[in-house]
Amino acid sequence: MNKKGFTLIELLAVILLLGLIVGISSPTVVTVITNIRSKSNDVSFQGIKNSADLYIKENIEDTKWVMDPSTNNEYTCVNVVELINKGYIKESSVTEYKENVVKITRDSNTKA
Repeated sequence: MNKKGFTLIELLAVILLLGLIVGISSPTVVTVITNIRSKSNDVSFQGIKNSADLYIKENIEDTKWVMDPSTNNEYTCVNVVELINKGYIKESSVTEYKENVVKITRDSNTKA
């Protein structure tokens, strides 16, 4: 009799090995995905900060500055929605930051 195919034990061994491979590799994959998302958020926020800096520099005359008594520095805040409405950033790129405000501290580059 000519037997072709795999036995139940052989199939179970393959399934067990595949399960071990998935079990070992999945924490690494999750860590990589988490790190990529974190870096992506950092890049998104840096783009928002750069857009807010540009907005302040282009609208310096209309900007209201507030003194921070703890640091003796002046600062202003820009709402992310305002940056979207004025065309400094695209709405689709900042959906998770829409409710945020960017704080810009006045330095030598932002003097009126």
